[in-house]
Amino acid sequence: MTDTLVEAPVAGTQKSFEEGRAGVKAYNEMWSAPHAPRPHWDRFVCGMEGVGLTEISRRWEAAARLIRQQGMTYNVYGDPHGMDREWQLDPIPFIIDSAEWKKISEALIQRATLLNHILQDLYGPQKLLREGFFPSALVLGHPNFLRPCAGVPVAGNTYLHVYAADLARSPDGQWWVVNDRTQAPSGMGYALENRMVVLRMLSEMFRDCEVKRLHGFFTVLRETIERQAPHGKENPRVVLLTPGPYNETYYEHVYLARYLGYTLVEGGDLTVRDNRVYLKALGGLQQVDVILRRLDEDFCDPLELRSDSTLGVAGLLQAVAAGHVSVVNPLGSGLIEIPALRAFLSPLCRHLLGEDLKMPSVATWWCGHKQAFDYVRDHLDQLTVRPTFGPERSGPFVHAMLSAPEKAALLERMRFRPHDFTGHEQVAMSLAPTLANGKLEYRPAVVRVFLVARDGGYHVMPGGLTRVAAAGGQGMVSMQHGDVSKDTWVLGGNAAEEIAARAQIASLELRRGGNDLASRVADNLFWLGRYTERCESGVRLLRTVLLQLTDESSLRCSPALERLVAAPYAMGLTSVCPGDLCLAGELERVQADLLESVFATGRPMGLRETFGRVHWIASSLRDRISPDVWRIVNHLEREIFPAAASSAPQPGEGIVLLNSIVTILAAFNGMEMENMVRGMGWRFLDVGRRLERAVFMLNLLRKTVTTAHEDDASLLEALLDVADCSMSYRSRYFGPAHLPGVLDLLLLDEENPRSIAYQFAVILSHLDFLPREQEDHLPSQAKKIVLAGLANMRLADVEALSKPDENHFRSALDQLLDVLVRGLPPFSDNLTLRYFSHSVAARELNSIAVQIQS
Repeated sequence: MTDTLVEAPVAGTQKSFEEGRAGVKAYNEMWSAPHAPRPHWDRFVCGMEGVGLTEISRRWEAAARLIRQQGMTYNVYGDPHGMDREWQLDPIPFIIDSAEWKKISEALIQRATLLNHILQDLYGPQKLLREGFFPSALVLGHPNFLRPCAGVPVAGNTYLHVYAADLARSPDGQWWVVNDRTQAPSGMGYALENRMVVLRMLSEMFRDCEVKRLHGFFTVLRETIERQAPHGKENPRVVLLTPGPYNETYYEHVYLARYLGYTLVEGGDLTVRDNRVYLKALGGLQQVDVILRRLDEDFCDPLELRSDSTLGVAGLLQAVAAGHVSVVNPLGSGLIEIPALRAFLSPLCRHLLGEDLKMPSVATWWCGHKQAFDYVRDHLDQLTVRPTFGPERSGPFVHAMLSAPEKAALLERMRFRPHDFTGHEQVAMSLAPTLANGKLEYRPAVVRVFLVARDGGYHVMPGGLTRVAAAGGQGMVSMQHGDVSKDTWVLGGNAAEEIAARAQIASLELRRGGNDLASRVADNLFWLGRYTERCESGVRLLRTVLLQLTDESSLRCSPALERLVAAPYAMGLTSVCPGDLCLAGELERVQADLLESVFATGRPMGLRETFGRVHWIASSLRDRISPDVWRIVNHLEREIFPAAASSAPQPGEGIVLLNSIVTILAAFNGMEMENMVRGMGWRFLDVGRRLERAVFMLNLLRKTVTTAHEDDASLLEALLDVADCSMSYRSRYFGPAHLPGVLDLLLLDEENPRSIAYQFAVILSHLDFLPREQEDHLPSQAKKIVLAGLANMRLADVEALSKPDENHFRSALDQLLDVLVRGLPPFSDNLTLRYFSHSVAARELNSIAVQIQS
């Protein structure tokens, strides 16, 4: 008998939780009848009644801010927000009682065991094909069957270390398996993050409902992964292989790598030598024992699988076959995801396990069999049709939604090549309560449940990732369609489960250092330092120029101001070449261009574009930077810049924004200095920052003080402001600024963190600790460049540098600055070749040029 259905309630009253009937025949998860919540929802409904929807909505606004701060994202392809699209989470959990969960767990353990047996056979003796349990054309002709993997031994004959099943409930309350996820199941990291957010917002309800905890599952997951190490190696090196930042679930990859304590790598970080997989690290090649892959299997090895893949590791399959590395899940496990195979699981369960399938799959018909084709053809209006082979670019087809010509064309294609199509029953998914626009609505839901292999069986996560449709009438549920996730609460937690399962901790060899840092990560940290410093230096220069343009100072309408205003243009920060500022309208034109550089989006050399690069690099380093550092970066990108958007910004607004950016970047630099371990990562980050600061100061001095003018004192005051050295100068000298004192402070003083000499000295100290520098008897080319530049500055006579010739040109100063600035590009190139050459190509300097034509 089908339960009574309840439609979306009206917010703000007790009625909102009890009254109404839905017009669509579907199972309501929350209500068994009007005024009658299901027993396992009682405590939650009482809690909701006590708190009220208004308070729940208020709390959820705070939760949304938490999600933004943590940078929880999901990349919906084609979405304008791209990688920055926030993860969608609904506050109302999906609740399952303990008795029902026990049945679900038993059914899924059986199913995972069955699927593992099938994979063992299809990549081994293939008895099931010879005995007719599977059509050979369906299996061997499918792209998911990886022929190079046939016969490759798998440790323990376990093909499914991690398995996930998408479940939906039909109107009669029966659970059905909608999809099997066997290749690289995604979502468990999001499920854990959902739990963290919901627990912090609905803590009292979570406690009162006695919800089972998730942490034990991840302890088992870690144990299972590490047990896959070849030859039973203790403390194996495990890496998590990701396609990279553009993948839809990249945030989850970062989160899992950090939570499990594994190194996050891309294909380019690994190499195969002598049938072994190595991590390309600063200290040399480090052997990898286990790869937890989040990369589709056909992209994993361009030698044996997809030759056009740039995401995988050439020779990986050969290393697996040699038994020197394990992959979780093994390559080839995606074969089970073929939807047509579900049509054959029931008899296979009886054949392989000697029992009936405890949880049925959604009814499926492969049209390669005539009887199945006839059924699909005769019931097309009630079914969904999908392509059997290849990606579903042209499907699925819901016949009832097709026009008459489209239906006729589909039938003709099916008659011509019936084996290319598979029919599926359309299940009316159950309706779960969802908070939308301040009220409860009921929408279709699908629950993804995760299992991990353990001691010859499987362990089920006591929860999962629930997804609900973005709209009530939606027939499909997919995060790629912009749908919403939920936390999944399994009731029946007890005091014993509050004690975290302790992982077996093997003996550890204590160590310090960081030579195992991946070269790609070191490269990204180097450029993170460069771009953050580039952003800060540009902000300081733009702020000083804007202040001078709007100040009644002696600089106004003077050659000194023209030189100061010309510096941002020469460095690529602005696009308007300044002319005579005393001409009518010229000063306003320059000021408008400067403000556009501060506020405009999409401007190649503008401030927003530069910081966009900071944000992108930081996002690719999410597993390496602390959550606090990420929140600083995310706050600036997501809140400060959008809040400052204006169609006609005024100078005062620009100054306020630039002040805010300086403050936030100071927080970033403070976190770097105080919180980062002084390992290789910190050194490359700081080298990048010091190099960029030296480039900026050299170019700034070269554009402003190599030519002498009567009003140099006013210009020098502005330069001290840009370098944040006004107080330091005043503590040494009285009266107006004079060039020898300024040059000594900004160029030659190795005690001033803003001086050029200080940057060279710090870079030199970092080079002494880099791994290859310590091994070599002679200094590297990069080190020679820094030593030469530092020696030139130490030997320089500041009085001679300050003295102009008869043409008012300071040739000695210009020559020194020229020698220093010309040495920095070769230094960067040598550093790249020495440490990053096997990572991504060096990024191009396209905002602040290394050399500026004078």
